[in-house]
This record gives sequence, C-alpha cells and structure tokens, in this order.
Amino acid sequence: MEQDFLQLLRDAGLHVTKTRRMLLDVLAHDHGPHTVEQLFIDLQGSLDRVTIYRSLASFEKLGFVRRCDFGDGTARFELAMTHHHHVMCRVCHRVESVHECVLDGFEDSIRKKGYTDITHTLEFFAICARCQ
Repeated sequence: MEQDFLQLLRDAGLHVTKTRRMLLDVLAHDHGPHTVEQLFIDLQGSLDRVTIYRSLASFEKLGFVRRCDFGDGTARFELAMTHHHHVMCRVCHRVESVHECVLDGFEDSIRKKGYTDITHTLEFFAICARCQ
C-alpha cells in the first residue's frame, strides 16, 4: 500500500523525500485520524510542524489524505483508503472508525439526478464506555 502512495507522489511530479516517507509511514501504520501535534510526537520531533503541515497539504491536494473536521477547531488527517465515518467521544476525544454507511442509497438517488463525483461525510459524537 505504501508503495502505491509513493508512486502517486512520483506521478504527481513530487520527489519521494525522507520527510514524505516518514510521514506516510506513520499514516499507513496507524489509521488515525491524527492531529499535526500527534504526528509531531509520533515522529519524535524529527520533522517540524510546518513541514508536517506542508506535506499534509500536498497529500491532501493529491487526494490520498483526507482532512477530518470534528467541529472542535483541530484538523485531523488520515489516509483516504476506504470510505468510512467516525465516532468521537465528547469527553476524552478518542476517535473510532465506523465502517457501516447507510448513505450509499442516498448517493445513488443523487447520481440518478445527474450529479457526479459525489462525496459525503458523517461524524458521530457520543460518550465512550470508558468515560461514562
């Protein structure tokens, strides 16, 4: 999988740098979504925050990193591998993936109206079992 993303970088005319490899490695091995601060800690300070932001922006522009917005003012990023949603604990802010999607039928009806390139996001907010 990581090789696919490296090839995407090459195809987009971007150099496969040590920095980009390190960041992709963290994203590929721990689903996340990750804040820039979490990535900075995971990379043990070997990349500065500005470099992380710039690399993520490049990855997002290429479409293989997705920005997750949970309405708390903190951007989170994950590899855009599979379609899924999230549930976030309102107390501890732990995020889990939800792989079921009930919106596929809605996308079909929108497609029948002539729309293309349809995407959607759905995020849940609750209190996890540990915080109850």
